[in-house]
Amino acid sequence: MRIQSIYQNLYQVRVQNNTLPQQNNDSPKLHILSADTVSFGIGEKKLSKTARTISVDLAKKVVSEAEEDAKEIRFVLNKYLKPFVASQKNPNAPICPGERGISVRIKTEDSLRQKVTPRGIKTKWGVKNVGDVIGARIVLRDGSQHAVDKILFAIADAIKHGALRITEIEKFNPKQGRIAVKDIEELGYGSIKGRKALEEASGIISRVGPQPSGYPAIHITIKTKNGYKAEIQIMDVDVEDLKHVEDLGYKIRCGKGVCEKYKKIEKDILPAFEELEEKGLEDAYLDYVSDSYLTAFSTPAQKFNAKRKTKFLQIPYYLPQKLDFNYIAQKMQEQATK
Repeated sequence: MRIQSIYQNLYQVRVQNNTLPQQNNDSPKLHILSADTVSFGIGEKKLSKTARTISVDLAKKVVSEAEEDAKEIRFVLNKYLKPFVASQKNPNAPICPGERGISVRIKTEDSLRQKVTPRGIKTKWGVKNVGDVIGARIVLRDGSQHAVDKILFAIADAIKHGALRITEIEKFNPKQGRIAVKDIEELGYGSIKGRKALEEASGIISRVGPQPSGYPAIHITIKTKNGYKAEIQIMDVDVEDLKHVEDLGYKIRCGKGVCEKYKKIEKDILPAFEELEEKGLEDAYLDYVSDSYLTAFSTPAQKFNAKRKTKFLQIPYYLPQKLDFNYIAQKMQEQATK
């Protein structure tokens, strides 16, 4: 049976087997993504003028230096990954074409100050130890081992030539338990051989394990010339599409703030998150998030189309329907075109 169809029929199986989750007021709080996961384009809450954090002048200096480092990272990634970017001549190359395929961003001054405030960081040395002042993302047409291995070997080559200095490698597997472990392993991001090449080049042993959300990707932390940490994410296009939508829901639920154009969405779906807590359905929602990532992860490669509309796994009937990722994506699209 195809893995994707297993997930699409997952909730129907639960209905038939009478295994729907029961209300549980003692359910743990959701932990969707790790605290240092790079956010691309959702936006952060405006920092209070009275907040105790790094100075505006220091934030400006950090951002200026980070811009220099970001240009260097973009140059290196383009140089070593160019042969693997899809084009008219090479449509089956693993990386999506254009800016969607390889992107680099730095935190804004407000975003940086908001990031360090809860940690009590007030010095430049402290800022340099923040995990994602600079973020880069490599988006693939699919997450197959063959596709990911090409990228891992290219990055290993960049390390050997001194173009990148890696300090940490994390591989997030899909959450195990939904299907047979052997099937999860067949879906793994990159083969053992590919990861070994990266480890041997960098001298860093990668950490491998599932995320509570089921989020599948590879995160590589590098040290820049100016001493900052930058995070390179490797994921496939279907996972990125879902992550963009899921990130918005995560920020709304955690009160992290969203950009102005998504304020109406925040007002619309926040009561649905409150309903989750009232009815003890947090774990059931986390199952939906995990199953959605697994479905996205198992979607076969297809010809890249920037205008395509991604369809996500439909939310089960026993959860608030406004938390369906298809609904949220539609609302995001409506706001983006206004």
